[in-house]
Amino acid sequence: MRMLRGIAALLAILAGLALPAAPAHADAAGRGGDFVPFATPSVLLDTRNGTGGFTGARPANSTTEFQVAGRGGVPSAGARAVLLGLILVNPATAGHLDAWPSGTARPGVSMVNGEAGKVTSNAAVVALGANGKVVVGNATGSTHIVVQAEGYYTENTLSIGLGGYIPVTQTRIADTRSGLGVPAQPIDAGKTVTVKVGNGAPVPATATAAVVNLTVLTFWDGWVGAYPTGTSGTSTSLMNYRPGITASAGVVKLGTNGGVTFINKNGTAIQLVVDVEGYFTAQPTEGSGLRTLTAKRLVDTRTTGTPIASEGTIDIQVGGAAGLPTRGIGGAALNITVAGATADGYLTAWPTGGAEPASTSLNNFPAGLDRSSFAVVQPGAQGKVRIRNHSGGTVHVLVDLQGWFANPLPGVPVRPYTRSVAVQGVPAAGALIGPLEYSYVDNIGRVVHGHQPDPNNSFSVQWTVVSGNEALSGPPGIAAQPDGRLQIASQHTDSNVWSLTQLSGGATWGPLVNDGGSMAAAPVLAQRGDGSLVLLAVDADGALWDLPQAAANGAYTYWRPLSDVDLLGTPSVAAIRDGLQIFGVDTSGTVRTATLFNGGGLSGWTSLGGTGVSGSPAAVVYPGYRIRVFVRFGDGSVQTKMQDSAGQWPADWSPVGSLAVAGTPAALLSPVSGRTELVARTATGEIWSTGETAQGTGTWRGWVSVLQGGDVAATDPTVLSYSADSGQRWAFLFRTADQQSRLYTVDAGTAALSVAADGIGFTMHNLGGPPGP
Repeated sequence: MRMLRGIAALLAILAGLALPAAPAHADAAGRGGDFVPFATPSVLLDTRNGTGGFTGARPANSTTEFQVAGRGGVPSAGARAVLLGLILVNPATAGHLDAWPSGTARPGVSMVNGEAGKVTSNAAVVALGANGKVVVGNATGSTHIVVQAEGYYTENTLSIGLGGYIPVTQTRIADTRSGLGVPAQPIDAGKTVTVKVGNGAPVPATATAAVVNLTVLTFWDGWVGAYPTGTSGTSTSLMNYRPGITASAGVVKLGTNGGVTFINKNGTAIQLVVDVEGYFTAQPTEGSGLRTLTAKRLVDTRTTGTPIASEGTIDIQVGGAAGLPTRGIGGAALNITVAGATADGYLTAWPTGGAEPASTSLNNFPAGLDRSSFAVVQPGAQGKVRIRNHSGGTVHVLVDLQGWFANPLPGVPVRPYTRSVAVQGVPAAGALIGPLEYSYVDNIGRVVHGHQPDPNNSFSVQWTVVSGNEALSGPPGIAAQPDGRLQIASQHTDSNVWSLTQLSGGATWGPLVNDGGSMAAAPVLAQRGDGSLVLLAVDADGALWDLPQAAANGAYTYWRPLSDVDLLGTPSVAAIRDGLQIFGVDTSGTVRTATLFNGGGLSGWTSLGGTGVSGSPAAVVYPGYRIRVFVRFGDGSVQTKMQDSAGQWPADWSPVGSLAVAGTPAALLSPVSGRTELVARTATGEIWSTGETAQGTGTWRGWVSVLQGGDVAATDPTVLSYSADSGQRWAFLFRTADQQSRLYTVDAGTAALSVAADGIGFTMHNLGGPPGP
């Protein structure tokens, strides 16, 4: 009786119509793969009859590896991934199936959830292993397994007659109950109905296939097949249904006049509802190409213990997760699972910030049973997808990302002569002082690492290119993780942020990892209060994002949108008691600051004013966590302001001498004298130095030129405080036009001389470089 009441309630809800919307087109040239649809699914594995090499029910918790490339219409070469139909056939216990590329680790996500003794199906996007095989994992009791291919994705776009994916506003195009698009009558057992899916709105005549969500209302078990109108029928299922209301997505190839013919197999008459989510175009310069990844769980509300309330929503971060960019996503291939539902209902999913699609259902579920549904949803505002629970009770939701459709994003150039960075590493076992570590991105996009094991010996630097053949753009960030291993992060020329981590200290590094993001400028890498790292970067719209590292395992989670204040370039940060103080410059040349708290929240922004400020501000933290900030105004002058004891900022900026500089100034609190010290580069490549006349005065010595031996700086300087045998030192670092690195040091023995008018007190060290090919 509960099932009948649920059907009656949903019949009324599902009766509404959704207005079509015009699709947005995007050139996908060179990004991902095009989709090749099959007229009917081809069977790759069926343990009931031995197709695929396995006969008999597969044991509980077993894995089954089978060949895909070269079978069932999938080419032996040139296929990136397949769209599979996974079918659980009469498992001994409830559970799920998952699938993954042969030769890779099991992703630990579900792709179809089933009940004991029932037939359940769902679609999934799965990349092929290097050997052309796929593995299916059975997380149930003994069960038969059927795997079908609905089509495949090519290795590259621009295939003749093929194009990418184009999302549309989810639109209802057929409903046998109301007569929308089809006769107003049920589909009898063994009978067909033809639906005009394409050659109109929202799917145009140029479409070859469409992503549809099918909803079946029935009192019997069975399955629905689909084939292009004008071709012969099918003996394979697109979707298996059970008594009640079943919903699942799939891809259908379009036939005559954009038509698709659906057939009802087994059971009794059914009511069929068809919603369209998007389509694949035949135009090679349109649409989004598929990018594959290891299936990744984005959210599981069971881990937080907070289910989604009746008619409640949850926003899922898709853009910026799992190495994805924060924008340029035409659609995300998702598996959405309902667990622990306390009442019958259904889910809807749509781009956050957009209107909820009228009367479309994504995942229909009965109380107490787990249900999975495949969907392709385009992320909306801040890269998020919104899901609503349309039921009278609570539900838990699991969302897994299987792949995504990439629009082309503008790349970034390799910026010449960006500044170097430096940090002192953790001392090796038995040592008292740590090594000095340097990094920069050279003018051809190589990330270079310099390891100086002895801080007292500048001739001991070992330079290594650590980026392989990837092209990046500086400046990089460098910082130590809680375990002491260093990490370097920089912006790739594809606009994403990439990082690499030391394997065990020294000059040995792991591979580059694409952390996603799609940012407009280089990131800043900072250490939080718990020792974990966080990346901060600004996107093309001027919004600030962060990518926090989990303190427990050192893995990055996902890019989080913090706020949109029209920032430009790379922000700078200063560690304070409550978190990180962020300084940035907006499009009007005004300096802005906000606090990123240790708990992850962001304060409101404070405007510090400014006149045509450019570059990244330099910040110095004093005892009591008061901060002084330095910037370069549009006229080239260096200006400063400092918080008072209450943390308030003065209204006016104060000039630091009268020198006109060309680059971004660098500043620090000298560990030798306790005075604030500055260095900056002029338009002629000279580096000049100034500092406080005494601790905390805020009055400045005259600027003096400090380079020696004919040195000319091609990069802005970076300041560094570190320990050596002689005690605390500070230094500045830069590179010359031929990429030679220079370190100018000030130590305790020469600190008194560093205030002399002629700048004596700096010692020049030639660190050498660059490394050979």
